[in-house]
Amino acid sequence: MFSRHRNTDRRIYMCPYCGSSFDTQRGVKAHISSTAACRDADFKENALAAQNRSPSPDLREMGSRSRKTAPSDPAQVPDSEGFSPDVDDRFSPEPSCKRPRYQTTIEDEDESEEDTSTKQPSGYKVEEYPQRVASIRGKGSLPFPAYREVQSKAGHKPWFPFDNREEWELAEWFTTSGVSQTDIDRYLKMKITRERTVPSFKNNYAFQNMLDKLPAGPKFKCKAFTVVGDLMDEDDQPLTEELELWWRDPLEVIKEMLSNVMLANEMHYKPVRVSDASGSERFYDEMWTATWWWDIQDKLEEGATIVPIILSSDKTKLSVFSGDKVAWPVYLTIRNVPKGIRRRPSMHATILLGYIPTSKLECFSAKRRAEEGYKLFHWCMNHILAPLKEAGQHGVEMVCTDGNIRLVHPILAAYVADYPEQCLIACCKENRCVRCRVPPDKRGELLESPPREPITTLTLIDDRFDPGRKSKSASRFEEDGVRAIHKPFWEGLPHTNIFSCFTPDLLHQLHKGVFKTHLVSWCSRLMSEEEMDKRFMTMTRHPTLRHFKKGISTISQWTGNEYKQMEKVFLGVVAGALGDSAMKATRSILDFIMLAQYTTHSTTSLHQMKTALEDFHRYKNAFLDPVHRPHFNIPKIHAISHYIESIVSHGTTDGFNTESPERLHIDFAKKAYRASNKRDYLSQMTKWLSTQEAIQKQKVYLVWIGALEAQAVDGQGNKAKDTDGDCDDDEDKVTAVGSDDTSSESDLEPDEPSSVKLRGSKVILPMRPSNPLTPLTDLTSKYGAVDFLPRLTEFLKANLSSNQFRQPMPHDRFDVYKIIRFSIPFHSDSSDTLIDRVRASPAIPERRTAKARKKAKPAHFDTVLIKTGYKGLGNIECGKGYRVVQVRAMFTVPKHIANYPHPLAYVEYFTNFTRMPNPRTKLLEVSRVVSGINNKRQSAVICLDSIYRSCHLIPKFGKKVDARWKAETVLEQCNHFYVNDSLDLHSYHIL
Repeated sequence: MFSRHRNTDRRIYMCPYCGSSFDTQRGVKAHISSTAACRDADFKENALAAQNRSPSPDLREMGSRSRKTAPSDPAQVPDSEGFSPDVDDRFSPEPSCKRPRYQTTIEDEDESEEDTSTKQPSGYKVEEYPQRVASIRGKGSLPFPAYREVQSKAGHKPWFPFDNREEWELAEWFTTSGVSQTDIDRYLKMKITRERTVPSFKNNYAFQNMLDKLPAGPKFKCKAFTVVGDLMDEDDQPLTEELELWWRDPLEVIKEMLSNVMLANEMHYKPVRVSDASGSERFYDEMWTATWWWDIQDKLEEGATIVPIILSSDKTKLSVFSGDKVAWPVYLTIRNVPKGIRRRPSMHATILLGYIPTSKLECFSAKRRAEEGYKLFHWCMNHILAPLKEAGQHGVEMVCTDGNIRLVHPILAAYVADYPEQCLIACCKENRCVRCRVPPDKRGELLESPPREPITTLTLIDDRFDPGRKSKSASRFEEDGVRAIHKPFWEGLPHTNIFSCFTPDLLHQLHKGVFKTHLVSWCSRLMSEEEMDKRFMTMTRHPTLRHFKKGISTISQWTGNEYKQMEKVFLGVVAGALGDSAMKATRSILDFIMLAQYTTHSTTSLHQMKTALEDFHRYKNAFLDPVHRPHFNIPKIHAISHYIESIVSHGTTDGFNTESPERLHIDFAKKAYRASNKRDYLSQMTKWLSTQEAIQKQKVYLVWIGALEAQAVDGQGNKAKDTDGDCDDDEDKVTAVGSDDTSSESDLEPDEPSSVKLRGSKVILPMRPSNPLTPLTDLTSKYGAVDFLPRLTEFLKANLSSNQFRQPMPHDRFDVYKIIRFSIPFHSDSSDTLIDRVRASPAIPERRTAKARKKAKPAHFDTVLIKTGYKGLGNIECGKGYRVVQVRAMFTVPKHIANYPHPLAYVEYFTNFTRMPNPRTKLLEVSRVVSGINNKRQSAVICLDSIYRSCHLIPKFGKKVDARWKAETVLEQCNHFYVNDSLDLHSYHIL
């Protein structure tokens, strides 16, 4: 199972078109991209597959299993040996921006690169739409083949307008690296550049002219208009203001996306219904598995192709330290593309549609300023989206990625925005719900209120502007909290119910709103702010958790990632300090938050969400306070009551999160603004963005014709996500989270090499041990492996015959690893976390030299779940099929003792899980296993591949935290723990 030789058992891969053989699948791909005949054959095959594919969602998550009904039989637990840790690249997280210290070998990585996202899972039933959908009306010309033909006729090289690859790479670096145009001009005029590099462009002016010759995407348009206010100037004339609206034709944007060759194998055109084999359990994942698409398809003619449009908009600040420069970008994407693709900025599956003017409208009086701002927004959006009204009703022919022409109906399906902007779009007041007509004083109750209807709202608005009908509908107008905005932009958009377009906002509604703003403050008042801080400060460490070493009361500016980090441990923090009702309400809302983040939902999981919400409302009165919280009429608490219906109609919440536009602000607003001279910046921003898109499009084209390697498509070299400060909400990266936590990537040795993924195993082992030839004295004193020799002897006797090993001796030395990674056996985390870390490293004292001082580092001996019944563990059984142990050392057996190829671990046991979770917290409990008068801890040596994954233990604090406990030592000082099931979605599901 384990092998240290990278080239053993090498497989041979063959090109399916010409029969050439290669060592890896990556070699096959490079061959196909560089060989014209094979490339053309591959393109035709992919186009045919995209036309006939029958999409089905990724249903690897939970099926219909309840999260609290994991199998008790260890045989039913997923076996790590049957798990392939390599997942399709399209759904894997982009690597960390840091240099990766661990990576798989090319051979192993390529073995599992086949696309599994569209395979129908065994045991699931996929019902396709019964009538013809996405009928083909002919063959069309895609942009790249057409551009290639033009180049061939003109005799141009693929690099045109540049002379060669080197010149193209220089131009691409100039454009994407952030070098100013002044510096480009200086570089091109240098003597060494003119005499040695000798590019065909001699200065920046010539360079910019060459960039203009590249094929560009949809062009930006500018509409200048004048706003006349109600204030008068000195000449008794109305004050006016000149504004500019920058936008692109949404139909051209959609055509660009449908013809994007990077998305050739990703497009979905048919709605489906996915259920279990019996048909009793329905599953919801992508939008084509939900009800909206199916229902809209019923309203269109047979053979129609639906393109569900997702719009998102959000104001963002451009100036950093001073100034009030802001932009209001509007983004467009389509739900024919899987959410895993749309979330990756490098795939360019979301396009900037335009910039809404952000004027303060000082030409109006303060009384009218807000109302005129609402009207300005709707007028601009109506102007931008006007082409969709005709196209959505009657359809428009477009060429799709497979080269076929279809009659496309672009229909607004979802609008991603925060709550104030939702109210602006829905033409309702901010003390009302944007989806239903619940009274303002009833939002704190779990009621089924009638939904808002577009026709009714438009009638009320029209009556408001008609003096003859204004009085008749005045009471209903006030009752519904409607704003009198004449001709809202969504009027006339076919098949669009703007109120059902508003999707769950996990960031602002759940993480920031319900949890941080409300639940944390309520619990803090009940248990005291000081006590809560102490518990956060004393919390046990974990590689993926941020440690709040100063508590939470001193943090003045919060990020979305910090909200999520608090959620993961909050239940253990308040356990023992709250009353029964408050504890149940807290657990219920945390359950709801975890369930809401599922990337695939079933009928069962939606029922669990409903139950959690009902339980919260049943026990929420424990937080009532006559002064601080006299009621629960809170918009965000009411908003979560619509989550279930939104998931059923539009798909899971991770497809509509407001974190996506927050991330897009970096590329489409902030970087563009920094590239301008800060004056008349919108026109410069659109010019800069057009150039960036042209460079990206040319790069994709060069890859398509085989002039560049496929890895060059990603503008970042496919190395990292952009981790700008505005996008700090990606919670489950492989690296540790939080600057306060000393357990980060810095725990690795600076010169630690890349690792090797061992063939056939889920263990990712470094190529060299962190601490080679560690003496037994260090293992017993520094690592705490006090019974190392007897436990190792017991293990060797249980797994080898007596003539296969030698008795370990006190003078023997062992190669020890301080960090090892494991691939989690099945995919469940919404952020695609596939790699788990386990640490076993002793404390490092402070070191001072003449030049620097290295801070002391605490010990990290992580706890993990092991699969019970594993050979060498004895007859250990527990209700969940797992048992908690603490890893003290990870090592290999020296060759002179035994030829045992597998890495081992010295672990200390905790008790089996309690038969039932704690009734108040619903958390499983464990304790240290000790024996004898000296309370000696029970230990063993096990094989590393018996470890299922890491886990997190939370001390049972009781009423008051023990003043002697410290975060660095609490795992050793405390004996009784809760098992944290909120570490990530995978832990939540299995525990």
